[in-house]
Amino acid sequence: MTLLVDHLANFQTIDLESIDAGWLGKRRFDRKFLLTRTQLETFLNRNQNNCSVLEISGINSFDYCTEYFDTANLDCYLDHVKRRKRRAKIRFRKYLDTDHSRFEVKMKLGNLQTYKAALENSNEFGEHESAFAYKVLSEFIPNAQITSATHELVNTATNTFTRSTLLHSNARERITIDQNLAVAVDGQQKRLKSDLVLVEIKSITHSSSIVRGLLLSGIRPVRFSKYCASLDLLASPRPLVHTSRFLTTKFTD
Repeated sequence: MTLLVDHLANFQTIDLESIDAGWLGKRRFDRKFLLTRTQLETFLNRNQNNCSVLEISGINSFDYCTEYFDTANLDCYLDHVKRRKRRAKIRFRKYLDTDHSRFEVKMKLGNLQTYKAALENSNEFGEHESAFAYKVLSEFIPNAQITSATHELVNTATNTFTRSTLLHSNARERITIDQNLAVAVDGQQKRLKSDLVLVEIKSITHSSSIVRGLLLSGIRPVRFSKYCASLDLLASPRPLVHTSRFLTTKFTD
């Protein structure tokens, strides 16, 4: 998306060590927004002076691949369907530009907070990853079906996207901007429409100046999961997490 690249060139830059300082391991609050190109342009112009963009080796947009793991019964997915307040996603996050990967357990804690535990330099599911997932899930959601089934996880969906990351000057808010999102299950693929980008505001505190700005602009947050959208679109007999209207208006072949 040329618009994104052009506008980010006007931002101050920040390196990976600085953007992670004081952030890793924190519980956080997440809000997601789907913006059009026009809305994104306005958003970037408004925040140019109070945010810095992550830059590594002169690049500020990076390609990601995420591989999701679940049980054969899709217990992680079904926890979303049932809107359980405590639930998890289990995945490999692969950073394609640097050939780095990590195994992640991302959880909703039931108090609107998100927590993510990661196993660095892991790229294949095995006993070590299973034990790591079991340890993390046992601490936070011990009674969940997925917790007792980490030894039998299988790859259920994949997505790819290009991400840029901003850090607010208050160091308490991180903004990720995902474009070119494609979701895939068993060789089938759908894409987020090219006019849309996924913007996620990740705040260490419940209060977020970025979220307030979007709300004042009339832009509402969305309940959206890349993983669940994959299964809704390509595997489930009917969309369960996202509505049919949402999926047909936001995705294309």
